[in-house]
Amino acid sequence: MSKTLEGFWSDFKTQQEEQNSQTKERDSRYGYVILKHNDINDLELDVVKFMKGGWKPIGGVSLLSKGSTVYYFQSMMKT
Repeated sequence: MSKTLEGFWSDFKTQQEEQNSQTKERDSRYGYVILKHNDINDLELDVVKFMKGGWKPIGGVSLLSKGSTVYYFQSMMKT
């Protein structure tokens, strides 16, 4: 069964949000987390949300290009 492109990206984003949530829950116990998104605007919103919760960005945004997809990363530390 073939998926539409819109369906593919919707599923991908849902899976990525679940993975991010699990990673944040695990890493927040240690006061350190790496946020990951494939959309820079989503990363920015997540960083702002974490900053409001007492987290501080560590270093700059990193990116990884895999084919036509770009992933953006930001390290955060609990203050």
